[in-house]
Amino acid sequence: MDAQQVDPRDITWEVDYPTYRVTFWRPDGSASDEWRLTDAVNIHDVLAWADTRVEPGWTYQVFIETATTRGLGTLRLAGSNPSVVDGPLR
Repeated sequence: MDAQQVDPRDITWEVDYPTYRVTFWRPDGSASDEWRLTDAVNIHDVLAWADTRVEPGWTYQVFIETATTRGLGTLRLAGSNPSVVDGPLR
C-alpha cells in the first residue's frame, strides 16, 4: 500500500448517497448471491446489513456502483472473492 497526502480541491464532484452492491460468496467461491442497495445512509449501514444476512461460512464483498462512458461498473470497498488467488494488479 502507498499513502500520499492530497489536496481535497482536486475533486470536482461527489455523490452523497451512492448505490452499493453486495456479493455474498459461498466458501469455495463457486456461487454468489448479489444485491443492489440504494438510499443507504453510509457504508456502516451497508456493512451492518450485510453482516446480518451473510450465511455461516460465507463471505461478502461490498462495492459502489458507478457509470462511466464504458458502461456500468463497480468499485470494491470491502471483502474479497474467495475464488481469486492473485493479489492487486500493479
